[in-house]
Order: sequence, then structure tokens, then C-alpha cells
Amino acid sequence: LCFAGALFYVYKLVFRDYGAKTARRSQILMVLFPTAFFATIAYTEGLFLLLTAAFMYYLRQRRLWVAAVLGFFAALTRSVGVMLVFPFGVQVLLDALHEGGGAREIIWRIVRRGWKVILIPLGTVVYLLINYAVFGDALHFLVAQREHWSQGMCFIGYTLRVLTNCVFTRDIRLVLELFLPELIAIFVVLWLLLGAARRKNSVMMAQALPLYYMSVSVTWLLSAPRYMLP
Repeated sequence: LCFAGALFYVYKLVFRDYGAKTARRSQILMVLFPTAFFATIAYTEGLFLLLTAAFMYYLRQRRLWVAAVLGFFAALTRSVGVMLVFPFGVQVLLDALHEGGGAREIIWRIVRRGWKVILIPLGTVVYLLINYAVFGDALHFLVAQREHWSQGMCFIGYTLRVLTNCVFTRDIRLVLELFLPELIAIFVVLWLLLGAARRKNSVMMAQALPLYYMSVSVTWLLSAPRYMLP
């Protein structure tokens, strides 16, 4: 149901800028994405896709309160959801500059409209409070990821080095099923995103690039194509 809702908002979002043909094509490509099946099972993919697609749609509609609430739940759903502060901030900044006026007037517009962005990191704060209530440690999720998945944040260069090393040293089955597809996906998706950046859609890039970077810059990457779907 969430994935169906995500497809609905992807259509509305793309239709707004590129028309019906491209919007339908976007839906089809999203369904055909190799890891889209994760959005039909009890993982966070479907929910996160729905929240981020709806967030972007209402943000582009300048319905900032709705976007901020959706951003709150996106950050509560996944840690990378907090990165939605970037497209929110860029949209507010561009609108304030577009309307013109003096520096004081522009700053006032940014503050008056942009303060709602605090709802997005508030979703992260709520998640940390849940960790504290359950485990007595607000950052317990980091401990769990480190101990059970050898997982932590890092510079993307480290991730690429580990994956490349695995391609040349691990069992051929693991290489073909996991490490090589991940390595290919990282570069192909980045190439597609940078190609899209030439269209100068700053708000969309402010959503896509931070989410991309946060999703693949981890010490032990196991599901890069799945994480990059949103």
C-alpha cells in the first residue's frame, strides 16, 4: 500500500515538471528497479518512499507545513531521512530570493517560512528518545549496528576501497551476487544523478545527493541498490 502511494506521488511530482509521458515512464522504471521488490515486503522501503515522494511533492507545492510533517516521519522511519532538511532549506531560500527585495526582507522571509524545518530533525530526536527509553542509551542503534553488522559511517572512499577489495578477494558467487552489483550501482546511480543535475533542478538535487551519499558511505555496505532506490 505504501509503495502504491509512493508511485502515486512520484507521478504527481514528475508530472509537475515534465508532463504525463515522463511521469508514467518514471513509475514504470521505479517498479522495474532491481530492488523494488523490497518495497512490497515488511521493510521500510515502501513507507520511506511514500514519505519522501510526498514530502518532495508538497514541498514543491510550497505547502511547507505538510512537507515538514512528512519530513518528521521520514526521519523517524530512517536515519537518512534527516537529510530532507537540505531540499526544504533550498526551496525556502530560492523562493525568498526569487521574490526579491532587500537583504533584511529576504532574511525575514527565510526565517518566517524556514523555521518549520526543525520538525525534520525532531523525528531523529524522537528516535533517539525511543532508544533511550528502551535501552538506556540514545545512541544504542549505533552499538547494535557496529556489533552485529560491522556498520558505521565513513568517507565514501573507504566504502569503495572495501567493495573493490571484496570483488578481487571474495568467493566468485558473492562477488557476482553482492559486491560487484553494489560497486556498479554506486557509480551508475551517481552518473545518473549528476546527469540530472544539469537540468538545474536544485531542490531535487538537494534531496537526491545527500540521501545518496548517506546511503552508501558506510563501513560495511550490504544493500547499496536497495538504499539508493529512494
